[in-house]
Amino acid sequence: MSKPKDALLRKAYDFLAEMLSKKGSGRIVPSLDNEFNIRFREVEEFFGVDSETAVELLDDIASMELLVKEFYDKILLCPSCNSGCVRTRYLCPYCGSRSIVKHRIIEHFKCGTIDNEESFRRNGELVCPGCNVKLEDASQDYRVVGVWCECRSCGRSFDNPVVEHECVKCGSHFTFKDAVYRDVFVYSISDKVKKELKRKVGDLIRLKLVAEEMGFEAHIKMSLQGATGILHSFDLVAIKVVDSEEKFIAIDLVLADEVDERHVAAVFTKAYDTKPFKSIIIGVPKVSSEAKRLVEFYGITLIEAPNIDEAEEKLKSKLKAVLEELKSKSA
Repeated sequence: MSKPKDALLRKAYDFLAEMLSKKGSGRIVPSLDNEFNIRFREVEEFFGVDSETAVELLDDIASMELLVKEFYDKILLCPSCNSGCVRTRYLCPYCGSRSIVKHRIIEHFKCGTIDNEESFRRNGELVCPGCNVKLEDASQDYRVVGVWCECRSCGRSFDNPVVEHECVKCGSHFTFKDAVYRDVFVYSISDKVKKELKRKVGDLIRLKLVAEEMGFEAHIKMSLQGATGILHSFDLVAIKVVDSEEKFIAIDLVLADEVDERHVAAVFTKAYDTKPFKSIIIGVPKVSSEAKRLVEFYGITLIEAPNIDEAEEKLKSKLKAVLEELKSKSA
């Protein structure tokens, strides 16, 4: 995978968190633009990419098992220019003329008369030519038993015309044999992601904005690779480039009646392997005394706050201190 794509995929959870916060279903459904091209506009706008790259990103995120990819529809594309702006024409199978007329064959239930629809037409209404009864209800009075076509150019009759497509964009003519008939997919946020984010989606988005306002690049549920080769996911990773080197601040938000030593140990395991510049635990609304002692022993930065509003303010203060430390180290 290219480096630009890697940089975009850092934002995968940011995008998914935003989708979950905006729409509970977590479904990313395609739409058609004015030229009948498939568009995932939410993806394009969030990542700042074109329609083709948007689909590639969705497929990459699905390969990470963060999205579930399911068949949605088929779209007909021009084999010459890949445009979806295609119109269909019916041709005479004998002479290729477009000047054909389709006739419906109608059966009148009551008297059994079967004839062309034109024979039933009188002053805009359907009247049986056999018994002169007016036909009103398609399910009760009559049914269409078939169709046949007539070519105005050569005069021959046939059941099915030849189907031809024309690309409005480049003018190419083609049949189903040469057409590009592409699958279109819908993407849904996986249960794995929903479980990971749970009720923290809105809070993580708020904390991400705090970090960005402080001048950090920040990503929700970003993974850092440890010395063991294992990827460890943190609720939020804030990044600052200092002397051409990325410095990572790993932040975990723990929402519990009381944050205990088990939560701290889990964070320390990740931090010990990945060695971020700073590891921060935000405990809401309360942190146990045992957990506080363990945090101090492990050298992890602790933010204890009764609510997310206060957690935001305390995170600002901690990140400000981090910036000052980074500045002094680079001086």
